[in-house]
Amino acid sequence: NRLSGELAAQRTEMLAEREHLNGVLESMVEGVLVTDEKGRILQTNAALQTMFGLARPPIGRTSLEALRNPGLEDILARASRNGERTSGSVRLSHPLERTLEVGVASLGGSAGPGVVAVFHDITRLNKLEALRRDFVANVSHEIRTPVTVIRGCAETLIGGAEDEGERRRFTEIIIRHADRLTDLVDDLLALSSLESTAPPIRPEVLGVAELLASVEEAFRLRAAERGIVLDLRAPQPAISLRGDRRLLEQVFSNLLDNALKHTERGGRVTLSAAPDGDAMVFHVADTGCGIPAADLDRVFERFFRVDRARSRKLGGTGLGLAIVKHIVLLHGGRITVRSRLGEGTEFLVRLPGADAASADPREMQGVPDSR
Repeated sequence: NRLSGELAAQRTEMLAEREHLNGVLESMVEGVLVTDEKGRILQTNAALQTMFGLARPPIGRTSLEALRNPGLEDILARASRNGERTSGSVRLSHPLERTLEVGVASLGGSAGPGVVAVFHDITRLNKLEALRRDFVANVSHEIRTPVTVIRGCAETLIGGAEDEGERRRFTEIIIRHADRLTDLVDDLLALSSLESTAPPIRPEVLGVAELLASVEEAFRLRAAERGIVLDLRAPQPAISLRGDRRLLEQVFSNLLDNALKHTERGGRVTLSAAPDGDAMVFHVADTGCGIPAADLDRVFERFFRVDRARSRKLGGTGLGLAIVKHIVLLHGGRITVRSRLGEGTEFLVRLPGADAASADPREMQGVPDSR
């Protein structure tokens, strides 16, 4: 009786340890795979089954038969053969496109070594790294052109420009491209600030008509010089919203600047706003060249330009619309765009009204989409 009691206690202890181990494995975000010396699967966890799109645990099947990934099979075989820790990466196309980093260790055993493999999903990390590389490449490209021009002009001046008019022309070119670099740095700093964990936002109650009038006034002379009609359609003075004045002025300034750049002489740019339920809807519309339908989903990407040559000629950093989108999201709003080639483009900004917005600035700060 004493022996049977000890055996029962040991069995109960072993079952408890096994349940504890299974609980640990099932709570892991990493996938786990254990095979015997013949490659048959002894154990998996829920995370691995999700990664590989398995409806049930593939216990007893070989890893190649169950997971159907030759690259993974090579890694497992190398660890089993060498008896050493091995790592590598595998790509999946089903059920989703994923990149997995795999670490494999040999378990050892009298009949030959089995292995345990741990899978980390690095898909998001790879995408972030690709975005970082693209961002660095774009910034480098944007900086290289003005620096090259400035250097060329400076070398010409040092070499001795022959007349005053020529020296003045090269000096103006240097100033123009220096300003372009300054604008790029300013926009990069603004974007970095907006994407930080605690972006600066100081909400206050703002009169919508006053806000739009101040933005329109800043562009009135420029529009007149270019022969473009700038049409302001503001709501009643009593209508207000809650937001950061400086940031919202930047939103509509960037949108107006973009509209004027892409509208020819004799065209029209309209800035308007109207209440819609508990929200305010703003429209910035132009009669310019329009945007191809295939590019509409990309206009808020950093450094994206529909016509790169035209955009550089007109000036701008390629970051204006990305900044606009971040500011709108920080205010709990959303921005959309619609356009027809040869007819014009319209940006629609929807922001919470004064009554709908929270008095606590922290509650206004959504999570920006960096695209």
